[in-house]
Amino acid sequence: MFVLQTVIEFTIAILLILGLFKEDKVVAFEDKVIAIIKHKIRVRKAATVYRNAVPHQDHRNCA
Repeated sequence: MFVLQTVIEFTIAILLILGLFKEDKVVAFEDKVIAIIKHKIRVRKAATVYRNAVPHQDHRNCA
């Protein structure tokens, strides 16, 4: 857990420093990351809705 936190902190620091010099590229990168996250959430919700809407063929319940 500590290693992951450290990696995230270094990444944020690098993005902040990079943002001082190339703000447009950092903003474009952030937009891409947000779009990917939104797409994954949308796909996951659609799969859950489909999975809950389609009944099992032999109508058995899982234990």
